[in-house]
Amino acid sequence: MSVLASADAEDLSAAGLISPVSENGTRLVHRRRLGRYSDEENSHLPLTPISSTPSSSVTEMYVTIPEVLISLATLKYLGYTNTAANRIWDHCNNWPSTPPGRFEVDPDGDIPFVEVAVGYLKRFRDQDTWDEENDSS
Repeated sequence: MSVLASADAEDLSAAGLISPVSENGTRLVHRRRLGRYSDEENSHLPLTPISSTPSSSVTEMYVTIPEVLISLATLKYLGYTNTAANRIWDHCNNWPSTPPGRFEVDPDGDIPFVEVAVGYLKRFRDQDTWDEENDSS
């Protein structure tokens, strides 16, 4: 499932405000076209097509987003290191055949991919390296 609705992607592409999908599964989108309030928040940025934007201004005017919601690119977008993202993605793609199932489906029929990503962090929750003996106060 694409992060962008197909009609939105077509409109952005026609206006030159989105890049093609890169090899790593991401694309550039103009900052003024990211969300509901992006146009107001970034009104100081001209709506210059990416093909006409000087390379020195691309990072100021465009932001990298994943193309597909459930993807390795999304895990990296969420801030996981390459190593952690690859581990989580490998886990998602090589789920054990024994219960529990790969994903629990919510009432809307969506897959809670974020739970898999957050679940990776929960494994480390009890590995606190802080020790009261470290308290110098």
